[in-house]
Amino acid sequence: MDLSALTDFLLVAQHGGFSSAAREGLRSKATLSRQVARLEEELGVRLLERGPNHLRLTDKGLALQLRGQALLSQLEDFEDGIRRSADHPEGVLRLSVPQLFANRFLGDLATAFRAKFPDVVIDAHIGDDFLDLVGERMDLVIRVNPRSVHGLVGRCFFRDRRVVVGTPALHARYMDKPDDRLPSVLLSAFREQDSWLVQAGKDQRWINTRPVMYLPTFPVVRAAALAGAGIAAVPRSAVEYELTHQQLSLLGEVVGEETQIWILHTARRLPPARVSAFVEFVCSYFDGHSAAKTAARSA
Repeated sequence: MDLSALTDFLLVAQHGGFSSAAREGLRSKATLSRQVARLEEELGVRLLERGPNHLRLTDKGLALQLRGQALLSQLEDFEDGIRRSADHPEGVLRLSVPQLFANRFLGDLATAFRAKFPDVVIDAHIGDDFLDLVGERMDLVIRVNPRSVHGLVGRCFFRDRRVVVGTPALHARYMDKPDDRLPSVLLSAFREQDSWLVQAGKDQRWINTRPVMYLPTFPVVRAAALAGAGIAAVPRSAVEYELTHQQLSLLGEVVGEETQIWILHTARRLPPARVSAFVEFVCSYFDGHSAAKTAARSA
């Protein structure tokens, strides 16, 4: 059934004629007449009896008026509900988050988001692999230095830098003999790296490594460095708490390396309200917050 024709028929039926309906609906009488005739032809029944000075609904027309008005009211309610849900974040938000980010930020971040949007349920999955969002039914992924992926859009919301850290004892040893090769805990992906160029104050210098461990993730590397296994190069946000509380000492900032953390989702024109709300919330949450403040609060 042509809903526009039904709407025009109901307008004519409500006002008892084409002239009154045309004035109220700001439509021409000819347009209304064509619409009603089209609806009668589509349904195969006569809906109106047209006299020279009056117009009367047939039994079929009366039945259509009653049911049609109810149908349009239901459609209007449904449309209002859809528009409200489009503006109001709700439902399950599925996201994938790297382990290091989850350890340091996710608990506080998710709690703050839920306080603002209580109708959203967060379903977070921890992992560093790049996922097929559609295939895995994920709404969002947070990734570190992501490669360009077709079909995804997103925003960089946090920048971090790697720093070389060690226990206070190792730091004292380094300051005493800066040319020594210090025992080092390396991330497995960087096993070929035998030294780091670091910025310490106004000076740049090389720190030479003597690998004693190759570990798979930054949280494990950080734990080993904290236990005194060796010095390590890790994101500053991962060790800010330990630096603040003097559990680790800073040997320098790795030169020329910046870590970017992005939030990504599929490039659809109208993402669900929960996705848009989470993206904006994450960017606002980290805007103006240093790695030190955020990490220390999460520790």
